[in-house]
Amino acid sequence: MGTCEESFEVEYYDLPDGTYPAFDFIRSQPAKMSAKLTWTVALLEEHGNSLRMPAKTPPSEIERAKKYRNEYLSRNTEGK
Repeated sequence: MGTCEESFEVEYYDLPDGTYPAFDFIRSQPAKMSAKLTWTVALLEEHGNSLRMPAKTPPSEIERAKKYRNEYLSRNTEGK
């Protein structure tokens, strides 16, 4: 697989209390699943938007991701 022009720099979302829910979730998984998730994040970094969205993402997880994104943007775009 070649490198995509639209690669991403992955930043783990941090809550106001300083925790990183996605990173903590990945670390809490059994070794095989943790490795798979880490590999998937690396693919996202390399290929960006050219990766397709997983077909089985529950709507509640999509909503949680949107909430975290909005919170992140509001905290990190203030004063810019």
